[in-house]
Amino acid sequence: MQNGIRNFIVQKHFRICLHLCKRYKHTVVLDEMFNETNKFHVQTKLQTSHPLLRPDSQKYKAKRPAAVLVPMCYVNGEPSLLFMMRSQHLNNHRGEVCFPGGMQDPSDKDTVHTALRETHEEIGMSQDQVDVWGNLSGSPTSRTGNWVTPVLGFCGEIDISQLKLNHREVEEVFTRSISSLCHPPSIRSTQWRYPGSQGYTLPVYLGGKPGHRIWGLTAVIVHQVLTIIAPGLYTFKLRHHR
Repeated sequence: MQNGIRNFIVQKHFRICLHLCKRYKHTVVLDEMFNETNKFHVQTKLQTSHPLLRPDSQKYKAKRPAAVLVPMCYVNGEPSLLFMMRSQHLNNHRGEVCFPGGMQDPSDKDTVHTALRETHEEIGMSQDQVDVWGNLSGSPTSRTGNWVTPVLGFCGEIDISQLKLNHREVEEVFTRSISSLCHPPSIRSTQWRYPGSQGYTLPVYLGGKPGHRIWGLTAVIVHQVLTIIAPGLYTFKLRHHR
């Protein structure tokens, strides 16, 4: 009986909060980026989020699934995202900036399991260190067509010098503060056009050290993530000019 009453109260509270989320525009400040209130708003938005897809995305649906972890963290107390650069010795996507992750194994339970397993294998971050907030909708890569599902995870305070990198796959890891990623002068866009196609537009994030330019699918994921976790701080609108 008590459990039934408790569940009723929790469900009613959730419906009230969901109604308020829809009625009032939620904004966040940096100090509240990773608190429980913003986590609730983010998880609510993830239920209706849509991927940024190219016009030719339909032809990629039969490809093998993959997942990446978007590590949200503090670096010296500052809200940040963690990135890695793929090793120069890899056959595919060598030297590119990305999030930790990879292809789904048959033994993986789901995409969250894939993202956490690959993150541990690549940069040594324990699965117990990650508080998973949820998944974004998947998007296809431009070269292989594999569908990649981003998994949002909060990892607490991170000292990247303490991570154990698998140097066969990872050249280096680095972080970018969310405030720098939201800074309008550091955000650009690039257009891709093909004969007989309207093409598509992708965001590009500048700043940081040379070689740390964020582009391609990783930039698309960053745009999606910042739109959801940093409303009011991230104001960049991706517009395609035909």
